[in-house]
Amino acid sequence: MRYLIAIYIILGLCEKNFAQSSLINFTLNPIALLDIESSSGTNVSFTFTAPNEAGSSMQVPANNNNNRINITSAVTPGSTRRVDVQMLGSLPSGTRLRLQTTGPTASAVGNVGAVSNGNLYLSSSPQTIINNVGGGHTTNGVNRGFRLDYSMEIQDYSQLRASNQTVQILFTLADN
Repeated sequence: MRYLIAIYIILGLCEKNFAQSSLINFTLNPIALLDIESSSGTNVSFTFTAPNEAGSSMQVPANNNNNRINITSAVTPGSTRRVDVQMLGSLPSGTRLRLQTTGPTASAVGNVGAVSNGNLYLSSSPQTIINNVGGGHTTNGVNRGFRLDYSMEIQDYSQLRASNQTVQILFTLADN
């Protein structure tokens, strides 16, 4: 009987002394990463081909759809992001550059947004091509994310002049 009382007192004391707690702090800072991926380099070249017969039109260069946009994003609660595109520099007179955006690929995880303007002519003014990017990632790689399909067009034959020009296409992941 004495042993039972002693065990009971020891167990009662032990229960009070073994209850403790710890605080665990979690921090996830906002993340906004964007890059352009391609298996053949991210620079694009277009060369118009002269016709073989007088009176025929020039051959417009083939489209280039080798580039992809990869995104990683973590946003603050209640906010989203967008991807804007703009052209820095001038195209040869009489031509224009079209950008068609598609995707994302099925490998995307979370909310990487959706194409909002998938077919536009590039200009010096920023234009949104992907909107409502939240928390997620497209996965990394040359066949992941959003596909970029560039094509050149002749807009006005009367303005065409022989030239060799370079423009820069700027993509920006920005808060809405």
